[in-house]
Amino acid sequence: MDRSFPIRHTNLLTSMGLYVTFVFPILAVLMSSLLLYNLVWIFRLNTNIKKELPMKRPTLKNAKKRALISTILALTLILTFIIAMVTDVFLTSNKVIFGIFPAVLGIGSGLIMRYFIKKRAKDKGDSILYIIVGMVSVVIVVNIVGALYIKNTADNTIAKAPIPEGYPVVTMKDINKEAKEVKLKSREFSWGVSPIVPKYYDYWEMWNIDGREQMIRGSYYEVSHPYFARITFDGKAESISRVPTFVNRSLRWENEPLIEDEEMKQRWKVDRLLLTKDRDAIMVQKGNTVVFLAGDIDFDEVYTQEKIIEKLFN
Repeated sequence: MDRSFPIRHTNLLTSMGLYVTFVFPILAVLMSSLLLYNLVWIFRLNTNIKKELPMKRPTLKNAKKRALISTILALTLILTFIIAMVTDVFLTSNKVIFGIFPAVLGIGSGLIMRYFIKKRAKDKGDSILYIIVGMVSVVIVVNIVGALYIKNTADNTIAKAPIPEGYPVVTMKDINKEAKEVKLKSREFSWGVSPIVPKYYDYWEMWNIDGREQMIRGSYYEVSHPYFARITFDGKAESISRVPTFVNRSLRWENEPLIEDEEMKQRWKVDRLLLTKDRDAIMVQKGNTVVFLAGDIDFDEVYTQEKIIEKLFN
């Protein structure tokens, strides 16, 4: 509960994040209801004892009802978890399956070792051997899968990951109208869907503009409700306000307050607008749309402002 509330904007971006956020309050309600039921039962029991009345006998019918309710609740939670996991696997470019991979691998390895130890091990020495082989196998598999995932991510970046249709994006090519030679060097684009944020993405691009390398990175969130749009804006703004600083040769993260520019806000005709101190990153909210942009961009230039508004808010 402490890790999920206040609600984090990152938890709104995936079905698994929403599941983790809301399953604990649901469990708290269920456990409180069970506790209340037991307390009432104990209170009535003590009252009957004091009055020298017979105790109410537990019946098989009531026991079956309680068992059925518990089973339905447990199966509902498990089924919801599976649906959330499968949804994220198929509807996001970030493979959330890697988040549960260690648990799946651990449970699978444990069951396999348990089988061999029970069925094949003749003495304690054999059991230890199976455990050692199992642990070494897990380490090897984790390293192989991790290496393949890192390689795949790097390949996608170098290979200029494509931008899916229907995702509004502003690039360095769009905001450099006077550039003569514009070439995309690399791009990373990750997108996703959730019940609360129907469309979002994070991207990073490196361009060669007239012989100079220029970078742009950004995030786009199309949120279903103003309340969650505000959470997304505040959460993302807080994350970009944290800057690394060195204190006594040790790295620390400190919050650098973002700047409100009322004039730019009125010119852009948006609900909220914040800039970093160096004016190299911007947070904008218009309605249920939240945008973050940073990089080699002059946000004060009129043409740049017009292109960003045209591409992302129209």
